[in-house]
Amino acid sequence: MKVYKIVFTHMFELTGKTPTELIEEAKDEEQPYIKNEKIIFKSLDDRKITSYLYNYYNFLNEKNLAVDTVGSYMSAVRAFYNEYDIQLPKPIKIDNPKLLIREGNIPNIDDVRKGVESTNNIRNKGIILFLATSGVRIGDLVNFKIQDFVEATKEYHNSNNIDELLQMKNTNNIIPIWYFISAKTRKKAIFV
Repeated sequence: MKVYKIVFTHMFELTGKTPTELIEEAKDEEQPYIKNEKIIFKSLDDRKITSYLYNYYNFLNEKNLAVDTVGSYMSAVRAFYNEYDIQLPKPIKIDNPKLLIREGNIPNIDDVRKGVESTNNIRNKGIILFLATSGVRIGDLVNFKIQDFVEATKEYHNSNNIDELLQMKNTNNIIPIWYFISAKTRKKAIFV
């Protein structure tokens, strides 16, 4: 609701119209009219809603807002009009440049070591090491359970009990194989 309040305030600044007036105006412009004994439908390009959306986009860009903020405000305006079945122009393409990943932005082995050494919590150490060595996304990690670890290491033991698994010797040669469905891509994935 906070986003809509911001958007409606902006739209009032730009148009001098309340949300109700904006909807009434948009509905009126969708209605056909007669000119020279012909039924005319006003082109979407000639409707005020089109200029309002472009003016609003420019207004937001002049405020130097983040690209995602501009996108969410524009989506809110479109959702508002869509709720009243108002025909809209095509969405304005918002350039969202991808960040260039440079060598200094990627954690190296020393960064991982510092992360592990900075916590006394064994769980956090395990999370840092697992993420650094497996390539698993953090969104997928939160879905892993202890039973998944037991399953991933089943070639090396005959137990479904985590306590027995933790008592194993020579664990340096264990290579877990994780089978799961990625939360981001919704595709089957394997991590070793």
